[in-house]
Amino acid sequence: MFRITRQDLYHFCDHPERFGAFHRQRFLAVSEQINRLSSILQVSPGSRAKHLVIEGDTLLGLLSAPELDPGRIERVAALLAEHVRHSSSPHQRHQRTIDQLTRHA
Repeated sequence: MFRITRQDLYHFCDHPERFGAFHRQRFLAVSEQINRLSSILQVSPGSRAKHLVIEGDTLLGLLSAPELDPGRIERVAALLAEHVRHSSSPHQRHQRTIDQLTRHA
């Protein structure tokens, strides 16, 4: 997602001195952005990060871009977090059951 593979992360953890300049810069940018997002997104947005378009962008699209735009990413993440909060609120339940609704006098 961040243009860094899982294998890159393992390689960086095991041998940071052998990590290329591009991957090192990207890894540091990703790490910083993840720290910021963790305070914005209290719960995982799941597939909404990929599918929910907010102001013309998805969170995944912004995180996958060649150049990260932290301000834009944080704004979309905040709006996504708001959407997740509203959609995960408890649903209103009705007191009558299906059986009661379908009974005929």
